[in-house]
Amino acid sequence: MLERVSSVKCLLVLIAVCTKGEMLFSEVVRITNLKNSTAWSCAEKLCQEGMIELRKALTLKGPRTLLICKENGWKALEEITMLLKEGFKGP
Repeated sequence: MLERVSSVKCLLVLIAVCTKGEMLFSEVVRITNLKNSTAWSCAEKLCQEGMIELRKALTLKGPRTLLICKENGWKALEEITMLLKEGFKGP
């Protein structure tokens, strides 16, 4: 599952979204410190891979784009967590 994430920047977006479950696009940009265009490109790629869903949401501040973690995103996040745990155990 993890091999379907195309770059470290996209991995960063996936971790941000799936850690919270869902986030506004503006929050993803702020948290990841990525440019809007880079974050959007990653969001589209992750959506195409079925890891997140892009949805328009109405808020008090107007319409916003909501990124929602899907089942494949959760599986990739679990895989990342397991790899990190193994890496910290050492030989």
